[in-house]
Amino acid sequence: MVEGLLAEAGLSECAQSDIDCTHGFGAFLIIFVIIGVLVVLWLGLAGSATVAIVSSKIGVVDRLLWVAVVWAVPVVGAVAWLARARR
Repeated sequence: MVEGLLAEAGLSECAQSDIDCTHGFGAFLIIFVIIGVLVVLWLGLAGSATVAIVSSKIGVVDRLLWVAVVWAVPVVGAVAWLARARR
């Protein structure tokens, strides 16, 4: 039964031979983890910038525009807000 499923999936040759069936999987996994870390960093940075924008003393329209920039332009928008808020 299991061999039939492997054959259906095209994996029976890999399972029965000594070839590396997962060639390139390590590189894929590393890239996947790096992208995941970058997404988490972006969400944290954008979230903290959003909290800072909402609690700032600028106009409502300016707040909405800044929040849109922070979320639309990853990292650069949040860094631009933080640079603007410090001056």
